[in-house]
Amino acid sequence: MQQNIIWTNDTDQIDAIIDDWKREAAKLAPHMARNPKETMADTTYGVDTILEKAWEHVVGEYELPTPQRLVEAIETIDPLDDTHVRIMADDLNTEYRADEQDNLQHLKLAHPVIILGKAGLWNDSRAIASVVEFDNIGDIISDSPWTGMEFETWKIDGHDDLRYIGVHHDGVNTCTFRELKTDGRGEKPIEENDLRALLRASRPLGPRVRDVYGMPAPAKKHGNR
Repeated sequence: MQQNIIWTNDTDQIDAIIDDWKREAAKLAPHMARNPKETMADTTYGVDTILEKAWEHVVGEYELPTPQRLVEAIETIDPLDDTHVRIMADDLNTEYRADEQDNLQHLKLAHPVIILGKAGLWNDSRAIASVVEFDNIGDIISDSPWTGMEFETWKIDGHDDLRYIGVHHDGVNTCTFRELKTDGRGEKPIEENDLRALLRASRPLGPRVRDVYGMPAPAKKHGNR
């Protein structure tokens, strides 16, 4: 089931990038065996590193770098053990985040955004509510609302809200971003702990984001806002 994820740096995402590199490197193994210099000059970021590591492994074992042996060496590369490859994949994935920011920059915001957050701490949880000015939705995902997260995900959740999820060693931090229906001037201030009032005064950003990516609408269920 599609999860309407905009961007994530979780383990599955990084592994998927490395798996794509390894598949492409395996396709190039016959060319690498015939002409390694030319192959390395023409291949792409990440794939070149996989091919180079496979070549060094085979030659280091005093074997002929045949296509079969190169493919076997490629298959033995473990991203859990190879820190360099994993860092490269993480760097590329960070560039993907910038791409998603660009994809959403044309979605201008007419009013301030309310951020409803919850921090999972080792001994408790803490809720926050804040109002922030953003020019567009792309600007929202350009930075992280929490620091020190091990894994981060931006998605459209089951309530059609733009949602941030950060995982760290003490728990999970989340933030929901909704655009206020007005700029709030001349109106009675809403208490930060009045969740119902905050939701009534704001609207979800999910429909606009989903239109950009062609994401399906969340399934209707009790409690949708």
